[in-house]
Amino acid sequence: MPIKKRFLTIALVAFLSVPQGFAQTETYPVFTYGEDTVYSDEFMRGFSKNNRNSENPTQAEIQEYLDLYIRFKLKVAEAYARQMDTVDQFQAELAGYRKQLAQPYLTDKEVNDRLIRQAYDRSLEEVRASHLLITCSQDAAPEDTLKAYNQILALRGRIVQGGEDFDEMARAFSQDPSASSNSGDLGYFTAFQMIYPFENAAYSTKVGEVSMPFRTRFGYHLVKVKDRRKALGDVKVAHIMIKFYNETEIDSAKRRIDAVYEQLQNGAEWQTMVDEFSEDFNSQPK
Repeated sequence: MPIKKRFLTIALVAFLSVPQGFAQTETYPVFTYGEDTVYSDEFMRGFSKNNRNSENPTQAEIQEYLDLYIRFKLKVAEAYARQMDTVDQFQAELAGYRKQLAQPYLTDKEVNDRLIRQAYDRSLEEVRASHLLITCSQDAAPEDTLKAYNQILALRGRIVQGGEDFDEMARAFSQDPSASSNSGDLGYFTAFQMIYPFENAAYSTKVGEVSMPFRTRFGYHLVKVKDRRKALGDVKVAHIMIKFYNETEIDSAKRRIDAVYEQLQNGAEWQTMVDEFSEDFNSQPK
């Protein structure tokens, strides 16, 4: 509903007589709209914030900002009159602005810098580790959480105090489905390749030792660090793939890929062979 426009009482004479330097401290009304009044301290604060390069504002500059400020106040008043502040879209947008504006104040620069440094230092080294998992959901009941913890703590005791082999224990007791075939061995990894609690445990445990139990969203883990080495970096590869869809097609696919290989050995251009023969349509354009 549009706001009922009323006569504006504008204290221009007093306001425009502010001397050079804009340093008056007396507060007086500048203009009114409806039942509200804008005073000089509010107006000067807004003017100073938006005209920082104007140390000695002219009357024309003040008048221009005054006109803008009046229109701004009228628009806000009309928006409230129409209850636009209660619209879901407005509320969502306002919440987004609040979150965006609050973010710099919620970030601890010292902690942030420390984590960046930690990630960089870890990225220079690769860790090879095996793990043993006892699953436990994040919302598990306290008694189930305690049961999982006691179970993995007992397994650690059998390994560390009892001298039992970590790989054998992982094959026998780990609830990670891959452990039966790889004994929990995860190979080499570096920073950002594992979830953060797991990365912390791996980088905090010495070679040959077994970590204390720690929890992730998957459950409770034990980690045994097997080796550390200088990071080798990443390898970028390209490939040509010939597909087969059943066993009867394996031999013909092998003959086709052998023919491609032979042409490459004889000097054929890689990209040309990719374009012509590769059946991996995701990687082919790249």
